[in-house]
Amino acid sequence: MFKTGKTAFGKRRTSSDCNSRKCRKASLHVRKTKNPKRILEIGTLAGYSTLWLAKGAPDAEIFTIECNAQHTAVARKIFQHADLERRVHLLEGNALDILSRFIQRKDAPFDLIF
Repeated sequence: MFKTGKTAFGKRRTSSDCNSRKCRKASLHVRKTKNPKRILEIGTLAGYSTLWLAKGAPDAEIFTIECNAQHTAVARKIFQHADLERRVHLLEGNALDILSRFIQRKDAPFDLIF
């Protein structure tokens, strides 16, 4: 599905580690969390796990970070198709840089980090 590439942290990865079973399980875990309002996901890829997070927390605002422009383009289309643009914020860039900006703006509290 995805070729081997570098992550935002400089390590190599091959493909998405989020198969259907893992993502469904994550969605169920989100539902058990006390109604998360802000979720942070590091590593979007095509947005598959983001969709499950959105399903598990229908009232949450989700921030998802992806460093690969091709993955970001695919995920953006998927989020538009799923009508999630208002609550899923797709941030493209190095995760450490983006997280630093969240901290500097004091905008870092998240109920769930995935």
